[in-house]
Amino acid sequence: KDVDGYYITTNASWVTDLYGIVTPEIGLNVRDSPNASAKIVGLLDKGTKVQCIKSSAGWFYIISGDVKGWVHGDYLSL
Repeated sequence: KDVDGYYITTNASWVTDLYGIVTPEIGLNVRDSPNASAKIVGLLDKGTKVQCIKSSAGWFYIISGDVKGWVHGDYLSL
């Protein structure tokens, strides 16, 4: 886990200056690790802009305001 208590996988790649927009109508769950069954730590509304910090197997570690965690790239417009 990183200093904020969220999982950062050792096989994740750093990304720079990458931003995305949440696309699902119902919003997007933010998780504490890059796994669909991981604990939900936040919810982002459609249209929310996120900063992508790391990527791992189709997942992105994002920051948006006070929300930090993992989301799947299928639900972002990059």
